[in-house]
Amino acid sequence: MAETELLTVEEAAKFLRVDPKTVYRLINKNELKAVAVGRIFRIEKKDLLDFIEKSKIKVQKAPRKKY
Repeated sequence: MAETELLTVEEAAKFLRVDPKTVYRLINKNELKAVAVGRIFRIEKKDLLDFIEKSKIKVQKAPRKKY
């Protein structure tokens, strides 16, 4: 059985380069999966990577200005 890597909210926030409050908001809005261990949340690394993949947006090139 493969070992699952669990991250704390603080570790997930550091990975995403956001405030931990943002991670809590994502969890509460069911946008980021988390496991409740007592009153503490843990995030599986694969779920964090899935969240990043799903959050990607397609960026279109801006039209060049003609001078």
